[in-house]
Amino acid sequence: MSIAPGPDDPVADDESLLRSIDGDLEHRWESGRLRLASTSFNDRGMKPSVDRERLRGDALDARKKPDDGLARFATRDVRAIDLGDIDPSTGQIRNSIPVDVVPDPIRASLPAEENLAHALIQTRAQVSDKKFRRLKERLARLAERDIVQLPAKYRDVRPSP
Repeated sequence: MSIAPGPDDPVADDESLLRSIDGDLEHRWESGRLRLASTSFNDRGMKPSVDRERLRGDALDARKKPDDGLARFATRDVRAIDLGDIDPSTGQIRNSIPVDVVPDPIRASLPAEENLAHALIQTRAQVSDKKFRRLKERLARLAERDIVQLPAKYRDVRPSP
């Protein structure tokens, strides 16, 4: 019998992550799919937050507002991102900057403010604004693969491919 992970346990590669997608941002339809704005992953501290799905009772509770959308992606795909530079002569990554997902449970005295499923996507080294923009773009493309719920203003408008 295995024990379910707790909020302070490391985030496993096979865990699904959830990200609330702000419906007020300007996403766009492209080839019949919603292309998410990279600003969906904005964060002043350059550590976008996600929720660990297995620690959430209802995935839709991960949305910040009822009109927001919700995307799901795998921890292993986030960890596959490397923000290092590509050496043009070899095509290999140099100055590797790995990306990780770490637990960051929010404990609060009021249940409505508590979020034990909370985690952060962060780099293992400080990055420039340019590299953080690249991370946000990569995360947005990952999130597009499995949109659990579209933001409200996109729910009734789905162009044909």
